[in-house]
Amino acid sequence: MQNLKGKLGLSRIGGAGSDAYMQLTIQDKTSGVQFTTIEIGMAQFAYLLSGLHGIECNIDVRGLDLVGMTQEHKHEPVPVVKGLDKDDEDAIKATLIAFELDGWVANRDDLFNHHKYNKLPDDFPELAGIKFDHTQTVNFHRFVETTK
Repeated sequence: MQNLKGKLGLSRIGGAGSDAYMQLTIQDKTSGVQFTTIEIGMAQFAYLLSGLHGIECNIDVRGLDLVGMTQEHKHEPVPVVKGLDKDDEDAIKATLIAFELDGWVANRDDLFNHHKYNKLPDDFPELAGIKFDHTQTVNFHRFVETTK
């Protein structure tokens, strides 16, 4: 058994109608992964608060393999060819292949965010016969084992 620090969240979803429900979330503090969401009807939630056990609910569990790990972040200038298309998955993969190593995963939206645009100097050389137009500052993240 592992003893971890976490965060709980409780939200009321929906309006005052019969479709409203309560949502409880559980997040691992170390990794930042929200790994459990529990949804329970309003009437069932009231029974739960009054001490009734065995209340049925819907549970969504995800990311358990990341719980307890540490999330690392970095940002890198990524050279981009003119006209890179956000719908061209092969071109995006080719753009990021040299950066998505050792578990690093790019925020692909950064490739198309004009706030992350960096002009290249006019004398910037071609690399492997490719003329790059500019760079985009791209955020990357990965999960690694936590060291104590």
